[in-house]
Amino acid sequence: MTTNLFLEAFGWLAPAPPHRAVIVAAEEDLYSVFRERAELMGWSTMDSTHRPLFWDMHEAELTAGHDSGRIGWVQVGLASSVIGVGPVHPTRMPGWTAWPEVQRNNVEPAQVLPALCQCLEDALCRFGDVTLTGLQLTISYLAPRIQSWVPEIPGHNWFHLTPQEHAAAVLAFDHAWVGGLKTHELVTHLQGRNTGSCAFGPMVTVPESCRIRVPVEAPSTLPTLEPAGCGMNIRLPEWTASAVGWGLAFIIDTARALAPDVRHGTVRVTRLQQRST
Repeated sequence: MTTNLFLEAFGWLAPAPPHRAVIVAAEEDLYSVFRERAELMGWSTMDSTHRPLFWDMHEAELTAGHDSGRIGWVQVGLASSVIGVGPVHPTRMPGWTAWPEVQRNNVEPAQVLPALCQCLEDALCRFGDVTLTGLQLTISYLAPRIQSWVPEIPGHNWFHLTPQEHAAAVLAFDHAWVGGLKTHELVTHLQGRNTGSCAFGPMVTVPESCRIRVPVEAPSTLPTLEPAGCGMNIRLPEWTASAVGWGLAFIIDTARALAPDVRHGTVRVTRLQQRST
């Protein structure tokens, strides 16, 4: 089964000033805007003759004004290819039946997350002025890990932490992620990736308002995911969807390496303060 990524945006969506040309929610929907944005950026495609680069579009919905604290959500399936199982029959003869086929992901969740987070924020901003306070990712039906995919982010003055300025946030997990991991092991491995693009701190108690909330729109076959009371502090070079996406990429890639048998999980990143100096 294809791996599903369910991404939710939390915060506020305010109507844009009248002089600004934006999409009217009554005349357009988030699904179409997100899908077209993904195609424009080359992250996915609406052309059925080509496989998407990163994801297949499933669903999306704008929830601002209807769901307390949540602006909108999108669900996509990781790009996959069809492979055969077993040897290919040499000739077709009466009663011949093709071998069963299965789908295998072409990309890792960590490879997709920066683009997915940015695409959702870009699409939401077409409907008004967005104040983003957090993002929550729910992953279901994880396939076996292909390989680690979190490259070093180049650059000296952009997208790197500085002692003077950064954005602080808290990570919240569910028990599926942390249940199979030793706390100190997760902390050690994440802190080993403090290379400048983000910095992970010690384990902390997550405030109730920042803990995961399993979306009602999640697949009905998804097991019950309970919020874990523990989490981690994280510092990002800036508070943007793309920066959160890179942080999520580090987290998911590390959790995948330490707990390869986990097939479902949720992680949430919530901003703690406007700006540290």
